[in-house]
Amino acid sequence: MNRGVLGTGPDGNKRKRPDAQAAYITSMMHGNPKLLLSESPLFAGLTQHQLPFTVYPIKVSPDVQYQARIRLVFPDGRESFGIGVARTKKESERVAAIDACQQLQDRGLLVGVKKSSTASDGWGDNPKNTLVTSVAFRDVCCGGNARALPITLRSSGPDHAKTFVAELTVPLRNKGEVFVAVGQGPNKAEAERACCTAACAKLYDVGLLQKPNDKGYSPPFTAVPASNKAAHNQQQNEMPAIVSLRIEELSMMEDALQRLHFENVRLEKQEPEASVSLQPRSFAHKSNDIPIPKEQLGTENAILRLEARKRSVSPEFAEQRRVRQSLPAWRERQKIVGFVSNHRVVVLTGETGCGKTTQVPQYVLEDAELQGSGAEVHIVVTQPRRIAAISVAERVAWERGETLGKSVGYAIRLESSPPRPRGSILYCTTGILLHRLQRADGLVGVSHVIIDEVHERDVDTDFLLVVIRELLNHSPTLRVVVMSATLDASIFTRYFGGCPLVNIPGMTHPVRVYNLDDLPQLMGRFHLPALRQAHGGSLDEEDVDIDLTVSVIVWISQVFAQGDGAILCFLPGWDTITIVRDRLLKVRASRFMMIVPLHSQLPAGEQRAAFARAPFGMRKVVLATNIAETSVTIDDVVYVVDSGKIKEKQYDVSRNLTTMRVQWTSQASARQRQGRAGRVQPGFCFQLFTQTTFLNMLEHQIPEMQRVPLEELCLQIKAVLSPNTVVEKFEATGVNFSQELEETRAETTRIATFLSKAIQPPTASSVYAAIQVLKQLGAVDEFENLTPLGRILAKLTVHPRFGKMLVYGALLGCLDPLLTVAAAACFRDPFVSPLNRREEADQVRASFGTGVAYGSDQLALVNAFQQWKAADFNNHGYSFCEDNFLAFMTMTLIAGMRTQFERTLLESGLCEPYVQSPNPVVSAHLARSLLVAGLYPNIVRSELCRESKGMKNATKHAYRWRLGFCGVNGRVFLHPTSVLSEKHLNSSLSYYLVFQEKLQTSQVFIRGCTLLPPLAVVLLGWNVTFIKDVSSGSAPSPNGDWMLLRVEGWLNFFIDRRAGLLLLQLRDAFDVVLARWVSGHARTDSERQVVECVVTLLESTCYEMLETTSNRKAPIVSR
Repeated sequence: MNRGVLGTGPDGNKRKRPDAQAAYITSMMHGNPKLLLSESPLFAGLTQHQLPFTVYPIKVSPDVQYQARIRLVFPDGRESFGIGVARTKKESERVAAIDACQQLQDRGLLVGVKKSSTASDGWGDNPKNTLVTSVAFRDVCCGGNARALPITLRSSGPDHAKTFVAELTVPLRNKGEVFVAVGQGPNKAEAERACCTAACAKLYDVGLLQKPNDKGYSPPFTAVPASNKAAHNQQQNEMPAIVSLRIEELSMMEDALQRLHFENVRLEKQEPEASVSLQPRSFAHKSNDIPIPKEQLGTENAILRLEARKRSVSPEFAEQRRVRQSLPAWRERQKIVGFVSNHRVVVLTGETGCGKTTQVPQYVLEDAELQGSGAEVHIVVTQPRRIAAISVAERVAWERGETLGKSVGYAIRLESSPPRPRGSILYCTTGILLHRLQRADGLVGVSHVIIDEVHERDVDTDFLLVVIRELLNHSPTLRVVVMSATLDASIFTRYFGGCPLVNIPGMTHPVRVYNLDDLPQLMGRFHLPALRQAHGGSLDEEDVDIDLTVSVIVWISQVFAQGDGAILCFLPGWDTITIVRDRLLKVRASRFMMIVPLHSQLPAGEQRAAFARAPFGMRKVVLATNIAETSVTIDDVVYVVDSGKIKEKQYDVSRNLTTMRVQWTSQASARQRQGRAGRVQPGFCFQLFTQTTFLNMLEHQIPEMQRVPLEELCLQIKAVLSPNTVVEKFEATGVNFSQELEETRAETTRIATFLSKAIQPPTASSVYAAIQVLKQLGAVDEFENLTPLGRILAKLTVHPRFGKMLVYGALLGCLDPLLTVAAAACFRDPFVSPLNRREEADQVRASFGTGVAYGSDQLALVNAFQQWKAADFNNHGYSFCEDNFLAFMTMTLIAGMRTQFERTLLESGLCEPYVQSPNPVVSAHLARSLLVAGLYPNIVRSELCRESKGMKNATKHAYRWRLGFCGVNGRVFLHPTSVLSEKHLNSSLSYYLVFQEKLQTSQVFIRGCTLLPPLAVVLLGWNVTFIKDVSSGSAPSPNGDWMLLRVEGWLNFFIDRRAGLLLLQLRDAFDVVLARWVSGHARTDSERQVVECVVTLLESTCYEMLETTSNRKAPIVSR
């Protein structure tokens, strides 16, 4: 039996050297002496399990022991026995084997040199791998319906001496015959090896196969001894996938490419056809296009003045006046109005609840109304959150005694109630205003822009500040108010050239603050967690002291039991909230607590519980993230417990990795948190960190612009400030700046130049990386000018990756599922996980990932959305969400966003595809492949990864090999919420995944994953190069005329040379067709044929991949 390492391998085997062989024998004698014994000439043909041991019990008080004996017959006829005694039969055999090995070693008979018949025949140690890549079996083992070699096995004889026979039918294509190869051996592996050797020899005789030792031969896939598992697995990991195409598919590609070539030649001889204009439609504001006559304007001003005077004295508005006059902002109204009237920019600060958001716009409008110029005022107020824009607009409309849509309105994505065009206030999200700035009319008709909540420093707000500062140079009548909830707003005053600062005092009650230094004395020495932390105990920056947190909450509930008021505890994330909640439930005092988690991912119903009053005799304990700092207000909070931690996204450009990191919050956030305790009465704040820690915190959080990917922002910059748009904006304002125009063009055409003007600009590397992604997507050209595709992507208000998928889907006629995928990317995950039903929720989620949606988080969501849509049509949508752990509101938002995307594509003339998918199954197959078009290079491939078994006191040898996924920067793990799981995949196969996001928590996880066929990666990947001489690469090549395709510099694929050249030509032709389509050129039959060719290839490869995946014995890499 050929075992490779014991002298039967190649001549270069290092273990043939005496020193290496001695070390090996010593190691095996203590590790697996039975295997070593079976390798000796005395037991040739036997495995370690077939060694003839005799075992019987012997009486040795007080325990029974066993004696094992094995007979040794030496070549000279002498006999001996190996004997071992132990408490178990297995151990006694091991001891006997050691004794036998020592006797054989003394006589020089332990390791013999046995001639390998397969090696002597010239087919290497594993002729099976040579056979699978041969001409005879290439279509079987490497084709679309990839399968293993069709070897049949049978056995005969008793169990202790079985003989196995393997048979394989070999097609001899050059002779039109078949040959049955037969092999025999003491086990299945030897029988298959002998059978494959016979098959290789026959193919060699008829001229269909080369021997490995022939000149010019490239070695087969596997050349590593089977016993060296680590090296074998490493070579298997590095093995390129084989992409094969059927003959009819090659013919189809050739025909489509030839027709496209002939038609292009014909068109070059003719006059170029007029292209269809893709300029966006004019969505002018009601008041912007037609000048208002002075008489009409005067009439409107008079009406607005009368209404303002009525609101100030009429008894029917008494309640509104009382509420408004109770706010701190009321005392500063004259000061605010004066500053806004006399300065272009004003920075206004005030704590949450002072009335700045609801009152400042009203003060400005009311002052203009009373002055007789109310119709000349139109105020736009931006809010970072949708719910804030709606609720504030409703509140202001009530204070003015109106309904929404008169002088007050709102506009958010997918929903709006716009006010009248003049003498009005519009509350909108920041993104809505940025989208409006892409239009030619821009801010025409807007007198004031109020940017609220700038202290949050989100990307859109920082971007808007840069745009507004640039527009101020050319819009002399525009007034800007920048509002912040933090008292220190000097960074904003400096940014706007030293503009004035107005502060509105807060209305909160006094709050007594205790930090970690005060807790031991305050709580008493029996509270050890507080004592430990205050006297030098330290935690990692990412840790939260659970014991201390629980102790403080329990202590508050007991000491302040006589008072009323809820406890609000700030924690960094859901995992910490869950741990603290579970620990509290184990405490006896929890009987009198209503413990409520508050997290953005919780269903709306569970979030509302945080605002409900606790039952009599109970105290409400809210465990919340930073969502409770400024976004929501819980009125009955009196006690705040602040862990001082926050979980924040950070983006690593070099690794394309989003990290969810727990770190210390900022000083500004800590002050915001303590202010939550003084809303209704004097409160208390218990900070679980020292004063020194507080002083070492950042003054403010790092701006989002410096810690997130910038592709979408860079595209919006080009859309808002492209030269043509800038000219149209300034011409609309009536400003003549012909001399300044060229300078404006030069400044606005460079993304990096524009971003350098931000308050705190992002790093140059992150800007460069984003621009490169936009260039690879085809959104901008080499000079950073918007392409026709880029103009469409900018209007879709979605990440350009998903935007390009929508354009591809429209082109190939599979738009419907991709609309759902792109719309869902704009909102949080619609799948929810209630606190006590997580396992059930995961099972329901996985149930949507079946059929054509197998192995795809995106298509599982599409499946869930389609079923919800059908249920909602029958008025059962809400109950469907309740039964399937879906957020009804999120599903509704996804439906609305789908409509918006479809409308944008229709306005761009892109909703008429070249081909139409015949059914939803084909659409799902195409959608799966088209995920590569946008999400690439977010690709990983499966590998066999060595990992610890996780045993206690495990040694370095306690490891196992498991299927995992690796990307260009190392191993990643499927996110627990994915419908796909590594344990459900066959470790002997290879898989490719495209993912939506990579983030790091306890490990590096990938979310939004979809299984892909290799052909989709090659056809739709971004950077594909080919290597003509496959033998020059590090990877061994199959037999025949092959080429190596390398995608993005690290994903390798073998493909037949003819098929590879045609595939590369088809890629280029498809890119040309896409460019002509989005540019509005007339469609031709040859272009339609190219699109049909791509559709056929993608549909068939996905079908075959799913069919192969259901058959565990078939390799999924082939296609």
